[in-house]
This record gives sequence, structure tokens and C-alpha cells, in this order.
Amino acid sequence: MERRKNESNTTIGKNIKVARESAGITQEKLAEKVGVNPKSISALERGERGISYTKLRIICETLAVTSDSLIFEKSYKSEKNWRIENAFAMANYLKPEDFEHAMFAIETLLKGYLKRRE
Repeated sequence: MERRKNESNTTIGKNIKVARESAGITQEKLAEKVGVNPKSISALERGERGISYTKLRIICETLAVTSDSLIFEKSYKSEKNWRIENAFAMANYLKPEDFEHAMFAIETLLKGYLKRRE
């Protein structure tokens, strides 16, 4: 049986691979979290296999990314928004006190940059 790639599967697969590698997670570890074998993750990343909503959700939670960042093709103009969304997706997994510390650091840093622009 020949597996055919389609554009959506290719985009999602490529984005999953980038997010997985950025998170420092192996295909084997991701497969374990999703409940599939590593060959399925490999086929998914190559765009040879589609993905269910449930498995996409598990991948997003495991990699701390938004579903939009995996589903949609990233353009140059959306790169900044994509990075911001993913940073805040990761922040959702912090303990409340760690979240407050991270937000304080981010806000302080941004205020400093904006003040230098004045």
C-alpha cells in the first residue's frame, strides 16, 4: 500500500519535527507519550501519515506548543507571533510561583528595551 503525502500532513509533520527537536525530545520519547511506536512518529514527521485531534493535543502538551504552531505554515511575518504564542504555551506548564517570576522577568526586560527606544 503506497502512502501518499498531502500538503497538510507535510506541514504538520515538519512542524512537529522542529518542535520536538527544539524541545530536545527523541522520537522514541514522543512516541511513548503519545502511545504509538517510534515508526509512527517518523512517518508523521515525514508527512506520510495524518494525525487525530487527540494525538495532536497530546503532542502539543508534551512539546509545550500551540496547535496553531503545528498546523499552519509559518511565514516570515508570522514568525514573531508564532514565537510569542509558543513562549506563552510553555509558560502554562509552570508552577504558579515560577510563572509569576517568569512574567516579572519578561516584563522588566521589555520595559528596559522600550525605555532605551525613547
